[in-house]
Amino acid sequence: MIEIRGATLDDVEALVELAAALTREDAGQRDPFANTSWVETEGAERYGEVVADPSARCFLAFAGEIPVGYISGGVKPPDIYTRATEVRIGSLYVAAALRGQQVGERPVEAFLAWARERRADRVTVSAFASNHGALRFYERVGFRPHGVSLQLPLEPPA
Repeated sequence: MIEIRGATLDDVEALVELAAALTREDAGQRDPFANTSWVETEGAERYGEVVADPSARCFLAFAGEIPVGYISGGVKPPDIYTRATEVRIGSLYVAAALRGQQVGERPVEAFLAWARERRADRVTVSAFASNHGALRFYERVGFRPHGVSLQLPLEPPA
């Protein structure tokens, strides 16, 4: 049985552990420039700020008393480029052993409900193009491609 609940300051350590696993598995495998140690050095401060920020939200997924996943993100109000109030998912992680069992859908549903309460016009998320599992998951829960980000890695100067 998976339980979803909003994260509190008491959950920051669990958020940091899950974020570290996400960073190692995702960015650490897909981006040679990723700073995979940021979570250990700054994760507690960052997630403490997110949990305390009324315009942001983290939800944790628990299997019994064990945290097995989380979702985190926040509101981006309209600006000069867009009239939309956008809620951005910054990160989503589910322990590998529980993937494919609809565990990820639960924190996404909670996050989308929170976004609706804030009268958001849309929710966005980004993923590495090579993370086919994440892309399939996001499409399965209703997200659709909207933009494409392209990158050209440069050789360092000689």
